[in-house]
Amino acid sequence: MSSEIQSIVEHLRAAPFNRSEGLVDFSKKSPLELLQVVTDVFALIDDRQKKDLRDETKDDMTARMLQFITVLGYRTAVDDPSVCTAAAASMRILQCYLLHQLQPAMHNIADVASL
Repeated sequence: MSSEIQSIVEHLRAAPFNRSEGLVDFSKKSPLELLQVVTDVFALIDDRQKKDLRDETKDDMTARMLQFITVLGYRTAVDDPSVCTAAAASMRILQCYLLHQLQPAMHNIADVASL
């Protein structure tokens, strides 16, 4: 898992993300802060995804994120976004899932963002 996190951090430090966090800072982020990072990555692809998670309910955030990763072509364990209340209770699991699933595609996001 550590090598995966290191890879994620390296991708986030490169364009188009240009984030300044290192591995230590990234490892100290709370689940909500990590979900905000995922939301920021989503916003590079679709401006409608630009959200401050502090202003969004957990259920709305979970439904929005699950719907968006489905649009991106990732299969989710939740087929019906209306059952997202259970996923909202497991933000850490969702955050790990999103970062793990998106990590291989992060180098392609720069190409999508430039469109």
